[in-house]
Amino acid sequence: MDTQVAAFTPKLQILELDLIADFACPWSYLGKRSLERALGNLYGAPVRTLRWHGFRSQAERAAAQMPWPEHLAIRLPPGVSVDFAQRNLVETGRDLGISFDFSRLTRLPDTREAHRLVRLAAREERHSEVVDVLFRAFFEQGRDIGDSQVLKALAGESGLAAQALAAFADPAMGRDEVAAEE
Repeated sequence: MDTQVAAFTPKLQILELDLIADFACPWSYLGKRSLERALGNLYGAPVRTLRWHGFRSQAERAAAQMPWPEHLAIRLPPGVSVDFAQRNLVETGRDLGISFDFSRLTRLPDTREAHRLVRLAAREERHSEVVDVLFRAFFEQGRDIGDSQVLKALAGESGLAAQALAAFADPAMGRDEVAAEE
């Protein structure tokens, strides 16, 4: 007797993930890397590229240009020192391939333009690369990701097409989208 058994295989849903964070938040960097590690171990469910949504709280907008240690101190729970938090972040980051170098950070950048750059990079599906470059530039190299010249250089280093670079040169391009998300 030739009996065929047909196994029902449900169609796998594509996993879509949105990240809402800021480039000047070390916990956002850790969260992104942790999520990427977890997704790398996920079998069976296809994952689309992570979609990035920039978020700067009112406090962070008001704190732009504040000295880095002072900004971090405000965000910590009572009794937790900046030194302790930074040591903990360095140790946790090391396990995720992040080389935090807090000695290079002098002040909190205004990340609005960095978020605009990522929005423009998303148009050519290159936002994930740009997000990584921005996090590394700030937390590992101490570069000022609030400075438009630094951002232009990082955009070039990210391999963005000439069209995206030209769009970033126009301060109006993507500005309304970033403002709407905030």
